Amino acid sequence: MDYHACVNIVTWNGEEYIDDLLKSLEAQSFQGFQIIVIDNASSDKTLEILKKYPRIVILKNSSNQGFSRAHNKGIDLALKFWQGKSLDDRFIFVVNQDVVLKEDCLERMLKSIYIEKNTAVVGPKLLRIYEEEIDNLPHKSRSNTIDSLGIKISKSRKTTDKFSGQEEKPDLAKQEVFGVSGAFMCLRASALNSIKHDREYFDEDFFAYKEDVDLCWRLQNMGWKIMLAPEAVAYHYRKVRGDAKISLWKKFQNQKNKSCTIKFLSLRNHLWTILKNDFTANHLMHWPFIFFREFGKFGYNLFLDTKNVQAYFSAIAGIPKMLKKRAYLKNAKVGAREVRRWIG
Repeated sequence: MDYHACVNIVTWNGEEYIDDLLKSLEAQSFQGFQIIVIDNASSDKTLEILKKYPRIVILKNSSNQGFSRAHNKGIDLALKFWQGKSLDDRFIFVVNQDVVLKEDCLERMLKSIYIEKNTAVVGPKLLRIYEEEIDNLPHKSRSNTIDSLGIKISKSRKTTDKFSGQEEKPDLAKQEVFGVSGAFMCLRASALNSIKHDREYFDEDFFAYKEDVDLCWRLQNMGWKIMLAPEAVAYHYRKVRGDAKISLWKKFQNQKNKSCTIKFLSLRNHLWTILKNDFTANHLMHWPFIFFREFGKFGYNLFLDTKNVQAYFSAIAGIPKMLKKRAYLKNAKVGAREVRRWIG
């Protein structure tokens, strides 16, 4: 069968979630897709669960190669399926293992991206599923709490999920956004080819974290549109219920309790993302905002989270490589002004 879409999933010890995702894919109103799973050397029962689904193509990595490299392998395989065919109407869904889709989600996302040929990425309305204990029994609760309605970027270059932690906005219209969450996105294959660096679509130096921001920023610089399709709904698992507005002390505690790996990758990759993608004119215009935020973060890490200082050394070591990757800006299809409309 000639599939026009591939659903690509990277798994790593995902036995708790993957069956729910695959069942939601089986229940989709649109079924014209191939499923590709790239497993990052899971040591639990993930592979056993995957083998129950014969339509899945499984790629096994011998080690945990991270989000970026694993997804790049899946994208390469999807493109091989479509060799010799137009990539303008071929689409790749990038989906986290801990996401569940409403029955018409894929169909609505495809309708949204198919119509507008200059749209590279479409994201759904991403709500939260909470894992809770009720009467001492595990329970999964679908909520109306927003996980992400796209990604926004501030003048300090801080990127956040729009409306995260707030109640669902039922009347939200389809709209253009700066970026969408890498937890679930639909990508036009031809757009991916247009930003490919060597053999990379997602930046493999990132390993994981911020690679969705980097990808969307590159697409923006190359003149592609990124859309939010709120009529398409999916759910993202979260362990703990969170509030949209929390105190500064709570933010401090949350940051302190994050794993060292997450903090390291998030900080380093944030700095690399700016270096790779920010137009010089925009950076100079917003330099005070960027400086004061980064100076504050550096002080925090230097005195309160000293282990994370190594992220700065890693970021500095990667500067030559990131500058080479930044060279794509010479061929940017838009100027600083067009991208600046997203920075606020």
